[in-house]
Amino acid sequence: MKSTRPRESIRSGLADLAPLGALAPRLLALLFALVSAVVVGPTVARAHLGHAVQSAERYLKVDFEGGHVRVVVSLMLGPGEAARVLRVADREDGDGDGTLTPTEADAYLARWGVGLGEDLVLELDGAAVRVDWGEAYLDPSGPISHRPATVEMIARVPLSAGEHHLVLRDGMRRETFERTDVAFSGHDGAELVASGVGEERPSARVPAIAFAGARGPDVFSAVAVVEGSSRGGGLPGDAASEGPAAGHPLGDFGALEAGALAVVILVSAGLLMLWRRRRP
Repeated sequence: MKSTRPRESIRSGLADLAPLGALAPRLLALLFALVSAVVVGPTVARAHLGHAVQSAERYLKVDFEGGHVRVVVSLMLGPGEAARVLRVADREDGDGDGTLTPTEADAYLARWGVGLGEDLVLELDGAAVRVDWGEAYLDPSGPISHRPATVEMIARVPLSAGEHHLVLRDGMRRETFERTDVAFSGHDGAELVASGVGEERPSARVPAIAFAGARGPDVFSAVAVVEGSSRGGGLPGDAASEGPAAGHPLGDFGALEAGALAVVILVSAGLLMLWRRRRP
């Protein structure tokens, strides 16, 4: 006669897990909330960091040079607005003591640069480009007072020899800018062929565009030839993104966040299987 103890042990073990199976739907809901916090939370925080600015004059520059194109975003803040924004930086990335140190300014600008990658989307020769706004300047630092300030963010996109078509999509909160000036240039081995508004290849060279508030265009484009080839023989840019496109929520997904998401998915799958087994 065969022993029934192993089967009884299995049944007893499943009975012990019954409370966990009953809690599975709630645990799944909790894990879903955790996934949202891991994936969506950091993205939203980054995307809205630059929204601390409520009033400024803005300057955008697209500067083609031999080997790369330099994109510059400069914000000029008046005395009152500058003091308010610097206090935000001191509170969020510093100790809130009323003095913004260079280290605190760099930390604030680094987070701002990540959000700027979602607000200003670049496309090179028809492909989205991931850019790093790693060159950032904020002046002045030190004790916060009512005096003008300048914020400048710079990104560089490598270019191969040939003709290139660059598109800049402006998703910044343009209504907060009293004035926006956009300039295009080419030098040191790069020639600006055409520039203007819209995503289509421009037919003329418009070196500068200015508008107030949100009434101006939100897409700009330029064509340039990098030394080493003739016009019309354009080669794909070396900087075409191999990963998620700039501005995509997963574009800045870190290894830690990816690992946490993998654990959450595995645990969720296990709980779901257990819950289905325990259903009558």
